[in-house]
Amino acid sequence: MKEYFVATIKGKLFEFKRISTSSFGTWYTISVILNNEEVKYSMNNTRKGVWKIITQRLPTVIYSFESDLCDLIEKNEMNEKQTGYWPKFGLSL
Repeated sequence: MKEYFVATIKGKLFEFKRISTSSFGTWYTISVILNNEEVKYSMNNTRKGVWKIITQRLPTVIYSFESDLCDLIEKNEMNEKQTGYWPKFGLSL
């Protein structure tokens, strides 16, 4: 199952794709345009319940967004659990 939404964080448009499998759990692939190039990476939920970037060797600015990305993912995971509805657009920080 894949779900898709977009969010604007500090003027940057991020695209989230939720991927859920029975063997590997849930993770997100995220893409953003930086310096006219698309940067793609993944985030996964740690054992402590925190969403962390799992891809290495990314531009430093991506790591500065990590807590904001984690907040958006948590918000959407909570929304899905409460309503069964996954918003497609309109999130921003």
